[in-house]
Amino acid sequence: MYFSMVTELVLGIDVGTSRVKVVCASIDGSKITTTCTDHTFRYTRNVRDVYDALVRAMKTLREQDIDLQRIVAMCISGQAPTVIPCSENGEVLEPTLLWFEAPAVNEAKELSEVSGKQCSPAMFEAKVLWILRRYPNLARRGVKFFHLHDYLTFLFTGRAVHTVIADGPLAIDYSVLERLGVDRDYFGEVLPIGFTVGGLRRDIAKDLGLPEGIAVVKGCFDYLASAIGCGIINDGLLFIRTGFSAGVDYCAREVIAPHVLVNTPHVINGLWLCGLVIVLFGGFIEWLNNMSSLSMSAIDDLLERYLMREVAELSTYVVPPYLVMRDVGWDPTKFVVLSNLLPSIPNLTLGLYAGLSFLTKYIVDYLGELGHYIGDVYLGGGVSRGRALCKVISSVLGREVKRVTIPECEALGSAIIAGVGTKLFSSFKDAVEKVVKYEVVEPSSELREPLLRMYRKFLKVVNVVRDLT
Repeated sequence: MYFSMVTELVLGIDVGTSRVKVVCASIDGSKITTTCTDHTFRYTRNVRDVYDALVRAMKTLREQDIDLQRIVAMCISGQAPTVIPCSENGEVLEPTLLWFEAPAVNEAKELSEVSGKQCSPAMFEAKVLWILRRYPNLARRGVKFFHLHDYLTFLFTGRAVHTVIADGPLAIDYSVLERLGVDRDYFGEVLPIGFTVGGLRRDIAKDLGLPEGIAVVKGCFDYLASAIGCGIINDGLLFIRTGFSAGVDYCAREVIAPHVLVNTPHVINGLWLCGLVIVLFGGFIEWLNNMSSLSMSAIDDLLERYLMREVAELSTYVVPPYLVMRDVGWDPTKFVVLSNLLPSIPNLTLGLYAGLSFLTKYIVDYLGELGHYIGDVYLGGGVSRGRALCKVISSVLGREVKRVTIPECEALGSAIIAGVGTKLFSSFKDAVEKVVKYEVVEPSSELREPLLRMYRKFLKVVNVVRDLT
């Protein structure tokens, strides 16, 4: 695949739970190339595994005849809240805590008491406090704590930066941390998303096959990049992101029902993302694929072929009702699976698809009761490659769903942020119009009624779980 000789390129990188995703896009939107590479970081806790996977991904891009020397800006997003301690000379220290780990129970309670907000044991700040109390020697080594994407930005530029949730129910002020003995110096500079942090270091440029000194732009959490990569730049839009975890977010101009929904500021000033998260989604499907020796595409083919029969016979519900971000912050112990498992991998996969679809409808109906208009619905992320998932979601909602044609929407969003931050795109609107493309999936009238029967059962379970939690 060749790009126009005069077109500049932007590079977006996203480090997910199991893969490094890379998107290279021309600024006129004429060509977009993607690649993904598996990594073992969630098993080894060795950040080098992520870097090596990125090197392999960039090699794959070169093999697709992409002239990497025409890349002028790059941006990195990543899983969060993973915590990486690093010494003042750049050495990664132990322990690294992954995003889904939640050991900081007591620390979260203290943060809640001091801040007056409900904090989760999985929150970045709670985990930093947990580490400092159990590894006091780190303070003497000039430790800084990084999110994964911020660590890579530091590695690439030599400048330590830090991503914060600046406002809303999840925002923790520095003064709160200082009252608990966590000094500001433990974190990098807080810079705006899209700000040019610095130029790419020579040694990193050589490893990645990129030009030395290209702009490395401040990135963000993966779910924020995913919103941009799905084209969520206006209020009233809803998007479903599917990866190792999954989520449903509504874009609004205000915080909505913080006792039920997780609210975080969007990349775009004045907008909020309000929704829920399923802790395991693609990760569970990945496990099913490994157990069955079937590829995702093979399972999807089976589902598409036998979808009507499977829906009619389905006796597995994956119920993430509340994943229940009610008390802010997801708690894996609240992931409820009710099942009378059939010995059918496609059936169980369909149960996951139905669970995500039901959660989406639950949120759509809930927002409607609060008087919020739902415009277009978008679907992105790795699992959105599956035609069956798109069909199930659109049929449950009874409306068309726009599937982003580049499933690596987090990396695409990062590429857009790189272009907007360096003025290669005049605005997010300009960028989305040029590089984000959609396929419209229509609902199936045949599937809708049996799925809605299942949804009514789902609602009964939701009400029970809500009362219990």
